[in-house]
Amino acid sequence: MRIEFPHFGGSQMREAGDNPKIKFSDGTSYAKTHCLVHKGRVFYYYLDEHCLVDAHAVRDFPTRASSVNMLYRIPAGHVRDPLVVFGAISTIAREFGEGLPLSQPLEALMGRRLKAVDGSYAPTLPPPESREVDLTYVFPERIVSAIRELVTRLADFAPSILSREAMVYAPAVQWVMPRLKLDRHFAVPRAQRAWCIGDATGTTAGVLPAAVSGIVAARDALTQMKGGEIQDRIWGEL
Repeated sequence: MRIEFPHFGGSQMREAGDNPKIKFSDGTSYAKTHCLVHKGRVFYYYLDEHCLVDAHAVRDFPTRASSVNMLYRIPAGHVRDPLVVFGAISTIAREFGEGLPLSQPLEALMGRRLKAVDGSYAPTLPPPESREVDLTYVFPERIVSAIRELVTRLADFAPSILSREAMVYAPAVQWVMPRLKLDRHFAVPRAQRAWCIGDATGTTAGVLPAAVSGIVAARDALTQMKGGEIQDRIWGEL
């Protein structure tokens, strides 16, 4: 899910970092924040047949809204392929959304009355640009419960997140690409001098590992081009 709220909630969250990863464990797995966008807007896009939400900000056109993904990790030990679970949830979302993303006031998702904090705030993807539905029909109760608890904990230092004006959009997802079968050094099997690096591999799961995969592949490429020997100067620059 992606939660959008008055922009000063984004300022409060950024005190923990530009894009803080804050987790809440439910004993089996965890919900976490990801991809905080401050003074931006929510949009939707299509990945094959899946309609997904995300957000972006343009410096010259700030809004009075901030938003952040609330993601739930599906433990690999419970399912053979998390993409199958994602596909099932996406199928339900398509049935409700009829080609549009889903939305619901946070107050309704939380199931309790919330305080209004900013009358000038307006959601950036309101109905009819999205379909308003009860998201508890779409997501398993474990996921909804973990995200509710995470939002409640976040409100301790970013109160405007838990506000009557806040909206929830869905589905939002992270790392939905399948894992590619690669040889050592991220080399493409049965292909001459071809490597696949970064998040496109489905294995790196983050900016730093994605960058490291490029270094590993580059060293392997230089080794092959130099006949197994790399000059110290080139190695040092990598």
